[in-house]
Formats: sequence, C-alpha cells, structure tokens
Amino acid sequence: MDARQSGLLKEIEKEAVRIFWEECFEGKAYGSRHLFRVNVIAKHLWKREGGDEFVVLAGAWVHDVSLEAGNDHDPHRVAALTRDFLISFKGVKP
Repeated sequence: MDARQSGLLKEIEKEAVRIFWEECFEGKAYGSRHLFRVNVIAKHLWKREGGDEFVVLAGAWVHDVSLEAGNDHDPHRVAALTRDFLISFKGVKP
C-alpha cells in the first residue's frame, strides 16, 4: 500500500468509526472497539491469504456504515450506501 492509500485509509477509518460511534444505534455504540477488532482480523487474513491490502482493510472499516440508515437486510441498499460513502472520499473511484 502506498502513502496515498495509507492516508486515504486513515480518512475512511476516521469517518467510519465516527458514523459507527455517533450515528448507528442512536449513539449507543460510542467507544465500541468492534471496527478495530474487525480490522485486526482483516489484517491477519490479508497477511495469510493475500490480496489488495487497501481493499481488504477499507472493506473492514466500512462493513457497517450502512447501519446508519437502519437495518442492513437488503444487500442492494447496503451496496449503494457503502458505495456512496466510499466515493465521498477524494481518490476512491466507484
């Protein structure tokens, strides 16, 4: 992962954590370490299995961003909300 991707990943992490802590579950998730634990697991799997490090870790950070809009039972809605979240960052292409 290059420096640009590392910086972008840090921005994604910060906003995904903010949404999870402050917006999801009406703020009751504040301080939860869930996203951080998921990233530890994702990093382990990436080291073991390979793949694009940026994609793996970004995916781990954003896997719950759609919860801000309610339930996550509709995969098409989850995909659209996640895509919209990601393309809000300069440098991420749909």
